Amino acid sequence: MSFGQSLLGTLAMGNSYSTPPRRFFKFDVAEISGISRVQASGWMELQMAFGQTRRTDFAGPEFQNSIIPFMIAAGGKYPPGTTFPNHVVMGVGVIDAPQPNGIGLRIINIEPGSSAEKAGMQVGDIVTSVAKKRFKNRDQYLDAIAKAAETPTYEVTLLRAGQSMTLILDRALRPPFSEIVVARAEAPAATVQPVMASVDTADELTKLAALKDKGIITADEFAAQKKKLLGQ
Repeated sequence: MSFGQSLLGTLAMGNSYSTPPRRFFKFDVAEISGISRVQASGWMELQMAFGQTRRTDFAGPEFQNSIIPFMIAAGGKYPPGTTFPNHVVMGVGVIDAPQPNGIGLRIINIEPGSSAEKAGMQVGDIVTSVAKKRFKNRDQYLDAIAKAAETPTYEVTLLRAGQSMTLILDRALRPPFSEIVVARAEAPAATVQPVMASVDTADELTKLAALKDKGIITADEFAAQKKKLLGQ
């Protein structure tokens, strides 16, 4: 937990005699017809001066948007029909672009017909705020897209050739998840083989190198993305 989050938690839940707040997460797992289903919950708690524990449960789009990437990274998939009312999609591919007061997201590709294309965003632009919310880390960015989902249009502030500008994007939500989740068949222990995910690293490096040669990303950004790819 960052210092700012800890301070806000203390102000909201306790006082100067309280312990610093701690975050907790719980994952309930149930297997149905060979498919494991997981439900996540989270809360913040602190201990008061006389030993009492005060707890505040996490809820709302900020919690949902922050826990979903964790579960996906762990190999999870959405149940068919899942909708995303808190997940605005601009229609861009991005990489991190560190800024003096936080992070930015440098656009490296734009999907045809997307909200970003219609608003006039360009490859090489660096997004610095969404729905008037700046972000210093990925959690704060997820808070920003949750804010953007509340209205039919929202503002995106970006840097283009060093100049700040603001565009208005139409709200577009991620489409419902439709992939069928197939139950894993049990295999005899002697025939179980490890499965490794394959990534065409050479192709991705070639694309990044082309962006660097065109001056769209910097040498430092290229090196950082190359390190990530080779570390997979």
